[in-house]
Amino acid sequence: MKIILVIPDGLSQNNLDFKISKTYQSALDLSIKESKLTSAIICLLPGNKFGSSNFEQFWALNYLINKNIKPELIFIGESMGKKYLTTRDNFLMAIKYGFRTYPENKKIFLNEKIIKGEYTLISSHLHIDRALLILNANSFKKPHQILVSYSNEDHFITKRLFYYQFPTIRMIYECFLMTRLFFEIKLKFFLKKLKIIN
Repeated sequence: MKIILVIPDGLSQNNLDFKISKTYQSALDLSIKESKLTSAIICLLPGNKFGSSNFEQFWALNYLINKNIKPELIFIGESMGKKYLTTRDNFLMAIKYGFRTYPENKKIFLNEKIIKGEYTLISSHLHIDRALLILNANSFKKPHQILVSYSNEDHFITKRLFYYQFPTIRMIYECFLMTRLFFEIKLKFFLKKLKIIN
């Protein structure tokens, strides 16, 4: 079974009307193209609500169905708890709680494939470097194929992700997160080495 993991990437909001962001849409369009080429199952990683009635992955599900993707080719990640999910949480929650098939709602775990990198990762240009660092920090192997999408975001992006509209602020934010992740990985490696020595 070939699988595609898609990292969620925000919602747009016009008053009380929500839909997937342009950034997320671009990643999903890439997943549609790849799935049509390879018959791979599109796995929507768990995401956030951003004040809407449902989680990002369910908005993405509706988008894929409206684009005529067969329901049996879509697995939906499960979001648990109320805290904001980071890119790291997207992966860890998929490992912990698995996915649901659609429309049967059968639970399925893809842990071995995710840990061994036996999948195609699709991410926006905003998340790819961070996602790869996170996978490395969790001792997951690099995905066997990585596809990156690009999109300019508009002013309807949800307030929490306002910086998506501004490339300079976006870069500063990503640099900050990447630096923090880098030092976290180095610290983890150092502590592991120290434990071996002692």
